[in-house]
Amino acid sequence: MCLIYSSIRVLSSLENIVHRSGERLNRNFKCIVISIPNSVRITEIKLKDLPDKWFEYKNYKYCQAIGDKWIYNKKTALLKVPSSIIKKEYNFLINPDHQSFKKIQIRTIENFEFDPRLGSK
Repeated sequence: MCLIYSSIRVLSSLENIVHRSGERLNRNFKCIVISIPNSVRITEIKLKDLPDKWFEYKNYKYCQAIGDKWIYNKKTALLKVPSSIIKKEYNFLINPDHQSFKKIQIRTIENFEFDPRLGSK
């Protein structure tokens, strides 16, 4: 298991919209603001390391295999991956089984509501 977060709130919002097809958007959403010390290492997956059209549904298994390998190797607590939704933005996967996970701290937990024009109720 890993946790996923985005570098900016708007990307987190879009990730929720894309991956929750059909679910209501305003049910129990929270924004968790975390602090990651500079000592926590990050592995980065670069676009040049991914195949063409890596972001298409048919390639999800390929991308998931990269994440699975990262989780099992436990070399770093964070994996920086390109967003498939917004080019030049990134999501981060957090491995709670990594020894540095305990260094990552929750700063605040805030309520989050989507704009009603997005179809939330």
